[in-house]
Amino acid sequence: MTIETSKNIEKIRRGFNMGSRIGVTQLGRSTKWRQDLENHAVLEILDRNQTAGILNLY
Repeated sequence: MTIETSKNIEKIRRGFNMGSRIGVTQLGRSTKWRQDLENHAVLEILDRNQTAGILNLY
């Protein structure tokens, strides 16, 4: 496994920490989620507190 792959895997593992969740309505209302996606590599998309999808940077 390359160092880059290892870094990407670790970034995805940390992606489900606090701040890695976003509501469906926020996707249309702001662009802050794009920076969050870069920071976390993964965002959980919520609709009424239920997981509606997973947004993955890779």
